[in-house]
Amino acid sequence: MPDLSTLAIARPEPLRVPRSYQATFAKARCESFEWGDLEVRCHHWEGSAPVLCVHGSNGNAAQFGTLIDGLLAAGRGVLAVDIPSHDPQGRFIPSTFIWEALLQTRRYAQPAAVVAHSMACSWVMRALNAGLGAQRLVCLSPAATQEYVFQRFLQMQQAQGLTMGDLAAAIDQAFGPEWRQAYSPIELCKTLSLPTLIHHDEADPVIEIEAGARALRGVWAGAQFIETRGLGHSGVFRNTALIERVIEFIQCDNP
Repeated sequence: MPDLSTLAIARPEPLRVPRSYQATFAKARCESFEWGDLEVRCHHWEGSAPVLCVHGSNGNAAQFGTLIDGLLAAGRGVLAVDIPSHDPQGRFIPSTFIWEALLQTRRYAQPAAVVAHSMACSWVMRALNAGLGAQRLVCLSPAATQEYVFQRFLQMQQAQGLTMGDLAAAIDQAFGPEWRQAYSPIELCKTLSLPTLIHHDEADPVIEIEAGARALRGVWAGAQFIETRGLGHSGVFRNTALIERVIEFIQCDNP
């Protein structure tokens, strides 16, 4: 376990649950733990073969409300996390401890499947390569490379006055000079063999499909791909038919 004594802690924002999901979240057991420079909040619903839901940058567990309802109706357990998207100084730089913190969620339940959105896909894949132990993976709107993610981070940081050189230096210092390869799904997928479903929308303005699913299609052996039109980056969470397809895929090992 990392030495916590000298680290400032980044904490998740208070969770605002939409009214339509408040009854669902009221049934969850909510606990938090600290790992490295992170506080991670976990919402746990009991059930068989739990599914771990991991949001992307600036997201939260409530985004998965419709999916959670569907999984619970199918008898599945669910573990949904809230993880800060910023470092303890408030900069939009992810923590190096995220993938390790995902491994620590097993203190609540061993995930049988994982659903990850956006930039969280790389952290989940890193955790899977480190022994997270899930048997199925769903990636929603993933980026294929960290170089692409880096450019998106830069755009978000410009309002705080950081230059590309400043941001690159900060990330290199935190993650090491090989971070672009070490955290890129297009590389991480080469050492994963679990059944995987990947969804991306043609109109995604945050992670463009050509830099995401279409870049991964020729590399990720055995993965299933779904492309849609008109859902954007997060519309999957509000699309009943697609949520049902995700649950159907997850249920293949749990009839």
